[in-house]
Amino acid sequence: MVFEESVLEGNAKKIKAILLIGGPCKGTRFRPLSLELPKPLFPIAGFPVIYHHIEAFSKLPGLREIILLGFYQPNEALTQLIANAQREFKVIVRYVNFRRYSRLG
Repeated sequence: MVFEESVLEGNAKKIKAILLIGGPCKGTRFRPLSLELPKPLFPIAGFPVIYHHIEAFSKLPGLREIILLGFYQPNEALTQLIANAQREFKVIVRYVNFRRYSRLG
């Protein structure tokens, strides 16, 4: 998902991208990989799956922020991926853990 903010800064639009990364479940189809890593961090072509999405988002003109939404407890691998992505792609990357919020319905 990509959202454009209505506020313009100069001539460049500010864009936020949202990537839904799901949450923990049994993960039986991906064993033994899923025993150690969350599925979004599985390596594909030498990088975690979500790295490829972040890389694609980073090519959007006017991108200001990428928000990762999920139910995973933050761990060292996810924290490191976010830090590396911010450094490499020069964009803000945040993880929002939905476990902090209560259900509404």
